[in-house]
Amino acid sequence: MADRRSDKKRSVLPVNDPAVALAKVRSFCAYQERCRSEVIIRIHSLGLSRKQSEQLIEQLIEEGFINDERFATIYAGSKFRILHWGKVKIKAGLRSKGLADAQISQALAAIEEEPYLQCLHSLAEAKLSTLTTENDKRVINQKVFSYLASKGFEEHLIFQELNKRRK
Repeated sequence: MADRRSDKKRSVLPVNDPAVALAKVRSFCAYQERCRSEVIIRIHSLGLSRKQSEQLIEQLIEEGFINDERFATIYAGSKFRILHWGKVKIKAGLRSKGLADAQISQALAAIEEEPYLQCLHSLAEAKLSTLTTENDKRVINQKVFSYLASKGFEEHLIFQELNKRRK
C-alpha cells in the first residue's frame, strides 16, 4: 500500500541555516499574531545557536513581526469576544505567555466596561436557564458563581450580578 502524505507525522526539522529559519519564522508570525515567547520556542526547535536566535528575534522585532503589546491587546480582545473569558482568566493566559504586567494591564484596559458587564449578565442568564430543576436559591447561586468564576470574571462583579437577582 502506498504511503499517503496525510499519514505522515509532520514535525519541525532543525534547519541550522539562519536564512531558512528567518523565512520559516516570518511565515509562522504572519499566519497569526505571536508573542516573543512563542517565537523563541519555535526558533529553538529549528536548531539555531543562542546567538543566532537572539539576532533573529531582534530582526523580527525591528520588522514588526513581533510586538508583545499588540499581541496582548489582540489576545485579550479575542478571548473576551469569542470565548467570553473574564479578565482574571485573560490575565492568567497572558502571564503564561511571559508578558510584562504593564502590557497585561494595557490589554485589559482595552476591554470596554459596558460589553464586559453585558457578557457577564448574558452568561449568568444562560447558566440560570439550565438550572430549571433546582429549587434551592443558595445552590443555584453557588452554581452560577462557580460557572462565572471558571470563565474568569471577578468575584465582586459576580456578587453584584447575583445580588441583582435577589431584588
